[in-house]
Amino acid sequence: MTAEACRDCSLAGSEQRFRNLVQSSIQGIVIHRNDKVLLANQAMADMLGYDDPEELRQLNSIDEYVHPSDIARTRTYRSARLSGQKPPNDYEIRIVRRDRSSCWVNCRVMIVDWDENPAFQAVFFDITERKETEAALRESEARLATAQRIAHLGNWLRDYRTGTLEWSDEVFRIFGFEPKAFEPTKEIFSSAVHPDDREEDAAELQRAIETHTPYSIDHRIIRPDGEVRWVHQSGEIDYDQNGMPARTFGTIQDITERKLAEKQTLALIKEREHEAYTRQLAERERDEAMERLTEAIESISEGFAIWGADARLVMCNSKYLEVFRDLSDILVPGVHFERFLETAVDRGVYDPGELSVDEFIQSRLDEHCNPAGPFERRVGDDRWVRISKHRTDSGGVVGIWTDITERKEAEETIRDLAVKDALTGLVNRNGFQDCLADAIETAREIQSRVALLFLDLDRFKQVNDETGHPGGDALLKQVARRFVSLTRDSDIVARLGGDEFAIILTTTATIDTARQLAKRINDSLAQPFSIDGRDISSGTSIGISIFPDDDTNADGLIRKADMALYQAKNRGRGTYQLYDKRMHSAVRQTRALENELRSALLSHEFVLHYQPQFDITGVEVIGIEALLRWQHPDRGLLSPADFIDVAESSGLIVDIGKWVVAEACAQIKQWSGGGLPEVRVAVNLSARQFRSEDLVETIQAVLVDTGIDPRLLELEITESMVMHDIEQTTVRLSQLSQLGLDIAIDDFGTGYSSLAYLKQFPVQRLKIDRLFTGLLDAASQDTAIVDAIIRLGHSLGLKVTAEGVETSEQLAVLRNLGCDEVQGYFFVEPMQADALENWFEARPQPLSTELLDAMT
Repeated sequence: MTAEACRDCSLAGSEQRFRNLVQSSIQGIVIHRNDKVLLANQAMADMLGYDDPEELRQLNSIDEYVHPSDIARTRTYRSARLSGQKPPNDYEIRIVRRDRSSCWVNCRVMIVDWDENPAFQAVFFDITERKETEAALRESEARLATAQRIAHLGNWLRDYRTGTLEWSDEVFRIFGFEPKAFEPTKEIFSSAVHPDDREEDAAELQRAIETHTPYSIDHRIIRPDGEVRWVHQSGEIDYDQNGMPARTFGTIQDITERKLAEKQTLALIKEREHEAYTRQLAERERDEAMERLTEAIESISEGFAIWGADARLVMCNSKYLEVFRDLSDILVPGVHFERFLETAVDRGVYDPGELSVDEFIQSRLDEHCNPAGPFERRVGDDRWVRISKHRTDSGGVVGIWTDITERKEAEETIRDLAVKDALTGLVNRNGFQDCLADAIETAREIQSRVALLFLDLDRFKQVNDETGHPGGDALLKQVARRFVSLTRDSDIVARLGGDEFAIILTTTATIDTARQLAKRINDSLAQPFSIDGRDISSGTSIGISIFPDDDTNADGLIRKADMALYQAKNRGRGTYQLYDKRMHSAVRQTRALENELRSALLSHEFVLHYQPQFDITGVEVIGIEALLRWQHPDRGLLSPADFIDVAESSGLIVDIGKWVVAEACAQIKQWSGGGLPEVRVAVNLSARQFRSEDLVETIQAVLVDTGIDPRLLELEITESMVMHDIEQTTVRLSQLSQLGLDIAIDDFGTGYSSLAYLKQFPVQRLKIDRLFTGLLDAASQDTAIVDAIIRLGHSLGLKVTAEGVETSEQLAVLRNLGCDEVQGYFFVEPMQADALENWFEARPQPLSTELLDAMT
């Protein structure tokens, strides 16, 4: 079969695949005009809760399934499109189901010709889950922002790899700026720190980096208006695999009022101590001073305690007793600090960790006697305190304990939001990326495997439609629990979004364990789920990739598990598929060829070759066919058979086709002014190009720009193309015919044309497919087929051209059958424009002996 035949067969196959894709589309599709539904697919009926798409055609208006709040916007959008404006192709609206519930969709709209008039084609993608997730996230972020504003607590993140710094709104307020007034930087932060505190602040950060421990420090900042404020800053540092700091995450809180209270309290204490111990006030005066002191420390919001030089409790306020509520029975004046520590350990308020009880108590006694800086400590199982101690002039210790449990919980919530899925509690997509990278690094160190399973639930959209989103959420939770129950504690189960999950089998993973887990999962999900008293069936398709067999980094492993998942879905639901390197090769080759085609358009690598068409005598040139070739920089001259499938599937064929029409018309103009005979030039149209909205406008514009006679341009379309949509084809062919150009039906005899429809088309020529021409001889039964085609064409008043004539015997048969025109390598092979010009000048006259023999 010749290269042109391969190309045409490929086009027909592409057309069939396109029809199958439309019929099996899982997205809702509606075609409507004047607010009336003309056509809808089953997916759209399912989305709106109807049994049959035909029910949608009975609606009075498409507004019946558009949410009332969005009707005006959709009407404005349609009016803009019809008036020639170009609003975005995609927009988001709510639609109303038959049961009056609503959901969010992304609507992708284009104008198509339908029944000889423009209509709208809309493709609907269900985005309800994303919208609900976004709303929940906004609400969560709003609550967190409110809590931070009330507590004067902001959070920040510094990424050492990118050099970026992120502030929450409250951090901007603490520093005296409007939220989001600028992009924060390390320099802005450093310049705001009080000059006297910068060295200590930098030293504390350096200490934390070197010791791999959190840091916590109080320091002053200077606002733009000159006001000095006290802040407490705490943070933790993440390190990369080389042990270098990767990012720092922390909080900052305005503690100016507390610092003022501490200062006033310490000043009052110093004053009272001075009165009590140096001036030997009378007992009455001392009691009055203690009473005032008690009132003062009771008025502050933090826990407050005074320990004497002998390490015994002098006094404490009620807030202090609340902090240590499990020890309130022994926190009475006179109790020794060592007794306090022993009881705290015994009752679980303090955890010695790896230290013995005696070592722990001794370390805390040393810390108490030599207080240094504020620090944070867990009290019991559910509370955190921040402790600030100061040595008094008399050798005692003043301690301030602030309950920071809510702040710690807020920080933990922020961390959880970053790595946990809110619905299932599993690791989310962000956390999954880190877990996979860590698992690979560990496996690399101990020379073991990691298995990655990508899972996609079957029938989830149907379950969501049947039970609503609460039912869908319930199913996702139950599926997540089953996944966790089937895996080991060392494995990681993650929800990547929607109904997509991933499982990481760590260090001891093998190909067999991955297979076994996939089988257990499929067996488990074959058992029904109970949702609101109903048994719901689901299943999952699974794609598996293995480290280091399939790839040695996380991104590559993810891509290959995704490829395997795609293959599993193609094999049927409820299956699993291991990655095979042939999958990657096929995808890579296709994508590479697509990229080369895009580059070829920009680099002007496409060329046209021209093949003359003759009358049946072989003497007169009555036409020329323009044939596309690709002058590939490495592979040389390529025929369409080498690239047309990818051009069709990627949509590039439309732009390539526009170039072919423009180039052919430009060549016609050049030949018309160069003395060559004026003959028609035939150009092939692809199926996609023929159905493109702007085909007629594009060709008309080229005719105007080049100024050529439209009769010199002939468009060739295949038989299968014209039979795809008879009504639409009739409209399109009529529009093209009105431009004054000729139309030919190419590859005639390979499709399923109806004579009744063929009469309606404004066609001037039938071209017999080279498949039949190539089999012609005096005794061939294909002679009868060719004879029938020629007779049919003549009965309709059409010229008939035979393609692929390669022998004198074929020419003789065609002449005897009454064929009008011929084309093929027997006469001349396709050539570039300049070569064709030389051929015209040098072609032999009179007829060659071979041609004369073929005619006799």
